[in-house]
Formats: sequence, C-alpha cells, structure tokens
Amino acid sequence: MMCGGKKNMHPLTISWMIFSTIYQTLGNSTPQVNVAKALWPRFPAEASCQSLLAATGCEYQDCSLCSDLRETRVSLETLNISTKVPARSSKVYMPIIVPPFFGSSALEYLLDTSPHTSSMCHLKTWQCESSWYLIRRKLVTKKTLWDSAATNWTQVYEHYHRDQVWDNPNATILLDKAPPNIVKVKQLVDFYESNGLDYKMIVMWRSPCRHDWLEDSYHSTNFTLQQILTNILKVVPKKHRILINYDDLLLRPANIMKKVLLQYPILESLHIRANGQVQTRSTPSILAIRHRRRQLASHARRRHRRNPGLDHAHMHELYSYVTSEHCKLSITGNQTTPEALGLWETFLQEARS
Repeated sequence: MMCGGKKNMHPLTISWMIFSTIYQTLGNSTPQVNVAKALWPRFPAEASCQSLLAATGCEYQDCSLCSDLRETRVSLETLNISTKVPARSSKVYMPIIVPPFFGSSALEYLLDTSPHTSSMCHLKTWQCESSWYLIRRKLVTKKTLWDSAATNWTQVYEHYHRDQVWDNPNATILLDKAPPNIVKVKQLVDFYESNGLDYKMIVMWRSPCRHDWLEDSYHSTNFTLQQILTNILKVVPKKHRILINYDDLLLRPANIMKKVLLQYPILESLHIRANGQVQTRSTPSILAIRHRRRQLASHARRRHRRNPGLDHAHMHELYSYVTSEHCKLSITGNQTTPEALGLWETFLQEARS
C-alpha cells in the first residue's frame, strides 16, 4: 500500500509505480523552490494518534515510498535569496538537540553538507557524537553522562578548542551532536549567554504517539520526553532555535531544507546525498538497488550491535536513511495524553511556520 495509492494492487503494479516515481523524480530538472506553496499537513482539529498519521498524507509506515526526494540540493540561489552571505568574525555553535534514535545522525549529516559547517567525525567516536570524547577526556563519566549538573561547559569548550575536535576548526558553524544534551540545554544556554557566544540550537522531535513518550523515566533520566521538550521550549530563546518535526524531515526533506536555510541563511546550501555524492539525475539500475539493499542490511546489523568502529563515511546521509529499513514514521502507538498532544501542536506550529 503506497501513499495515496489503492489497496490490494498487484506487486508488479506497485513496483512499476515505484520505479516510475523514481524516474520522474530524478529526471525532473526543474526544482520546486517556491516556499510559499510548500503545503504542510495541518494539525487535526481533534488530535489522536490515528488522525496524526492520517495528517502526514501517508498510509504506509515505510518512509521510502512516501518521501519527497525531488530536490537533491537547496541553496540560497535556488530560493531566490541573495547569495552574499555576510562574513562573520565569530563562530556559531550549533548543538543538535535530539533524543537517542530519533534521527540525529541523518540530521547532522544533512547540516554538514553546508560549506560553512563542521562536525566532529574525525574523532571516530560512535555516530560522530561528542559524548564519547568527553568520557575519554574524563570530563564526564558513563554514570554522569545524563546528569544535567555534572558537565562543566567552560572546561568542555576549553578542551574542544585545545584538541581541535572539529574536522575544520576554521568553519563558521561548529556542530555538536550528543543526545544527552537534551537534558542540558539550560546549562548550555547559560554558558553561551554568559560568555557572549553566538549559538543556534537545532531541535528535532518525534510524535507523542511513540510509546517512549509514556515512559516515566526516559533513557537514564528522571524525566519524561514531554517534560524534556517542555523545558527546551521554555529555556531556549526562539531566536536561538530551529524546530524540526522528525516525520517532516523524512517525508518532506526539501521543505525542511528550505525552512532551515530561510531561518539561517548563513548555511548557504544543503544537499541530500546518496553514497557520499550529490545524487545524479538518472534512473538507478536494478543491480545498483540490490547492491544498496545488501549494504543497508549489513549496516543495520552493525548498527544494532552498536559497533564503535562503524565507518562514518557511508550509510548515514539523509537519502540513505530515508530509503533504508531504519526509516519508520514515528506514529507507532495508539494512545497518548491530551497534554502531550497540546505540547506537540505548539511544537508543530513553530516547526512549520
């Protein structure tokens, strides 16, 4: 069953429709860049898990059949915005505030396609995350990693700059991906503000219909996901944050790329890459697709084992993620609280504005 498709279609018919869509998608050389015409699904009047899923416009749980991958590159030029990015004498710190297994790796690799950003992947830590560097330098321990009061951010950033943790220390925008930072945003904001540092937090969240929203203590914390998100929206000023809905990134990545560039033009351009290269406009061969599936299956096994030696040069780009077995819509539960749905509506209104 495909998005907007009919049920009980013959498998060959579905396969033909998929390949036709890929051909038309990759062969279309005229990207749609009018942001005003980018239609977001509206939040349902009577919100429930079922209505939220219906609002995505996709009945199928596999995002690869629903995602809009028509635009492989979005830039200020294609958005008809002046390409003269003002020079900056100061760095911009960009923490990626995303819970574990909420798609932070795909988001980081998308942001890292900007010519002005730099990540910490050369450190060869798990998923390019800074948490393991902090443990290695004994700035935190595994027991205190999720303790919001245990991190001395002055010491952390002294080590960051002394050890040149970023791939390109001279980049204007310095990315920092560490899932435990979702409970440390107040301390981060206080550190940036007290030291007069420029920062922009990228916050991405999944739907409250996920079962983990109902957990009393989420991932080694004493808080629920609802409490954590409420705190983030409270302490991070609007001018210093960009909100992204996980499902929108998977289903409408071009819209997300436009939104992020419009809110923060200094990024200049973003790409959806396939196999480490800018996606070419040609029809993929069946052999290439089969080879890709074998790669992704192997990657899934390694990722499941949480192998710290995982090769970071492949498999984590947004295109690969959306077309892989990992990509599932976040609407997986059947029940949630009215308070959580109210918070989610507030989040979506800003994320889609």
